[in-house]
Amino acid sequence: MGDHPAKCPRTFQRHIPDKFCRLSPDGRFALSGSEDNTLWLWDINSGKCLRIFEGHTGPVTSVAISPDGHFAVSGSKWDWPLRLWDVTTGKCLRTFEGRSGNVTSVAFSSDGHFALSGSDDKTLRLWELVWNYEFPEPVDWDEGARPYLQSFLTLHTPYAAELPADRKPTEDDITLALTRRGKPSWNEEDYQKLLTHLSHCGYGWLRPEGVRRKLEEMAAGWQGPPPLPGT
Repeated sequence: MGDHPAKCPRTFQRHIPDKFCRLSPDGRFALSGSEDNTLWLWDINSGKCLRIFEGHTGPVTSVAISPDGHFAVSGSKWDWPLRLWDVTTGKCLRTFEGRSGNVTSVAFSSDGHFALSGSDDKTLRLWELVWNYEFPEPVDWDEGARPYLQSFLTLHTPYAAELPADRKPTEDDITLALTRRGKPSWNEEDYQKLLTHLSHCGYGWLRPEGVRRKLEEMAAGWQGPPPLPGT
């Protein structure tokens, strides 16, 4: 950014450095892995640690959060196997059978049915997750899905301005170019992608017409995403 320093709205502090961090799908929480063999769950709004996950016997080298934000997978150095966690309770639900080198990366598939791990022995392993979950009866709306609609509306709100092409941008130019302002707009393809995303995040039981009504209601009074508390 040259002469235009970025601003940090929140600082997360603890005594042992965290090395790996992932945001929850709704952006409300972050999960970090540490060299002290633990995972820490952070509240983005307050910057406070909400829960510590204990169970690994080696430094945590990779973490991933499921598309619905309810579960997490972590890998460790010198500590096999992978571990599956309930984010809500902090309990380890399952360990994965099999062995490879030190786990360097993990990821969930977009539907939450699979996890993929990478190791320093140059292998990738695909794990199938079997969930015993009974889906609710279809309804028009659930408030838990609001953050996903807020993100959708934010991404479909135009920027206030474009950076000038004929001169060095000023601080005001940069601020406007990064500020979304105005009425959000989307097409049917965008809306169908939103429904797909909601289904991947655990809200596939919401009726499309109910989601559409709520989206249009939020768009009518849209003034941008809600600010973080204290900012």
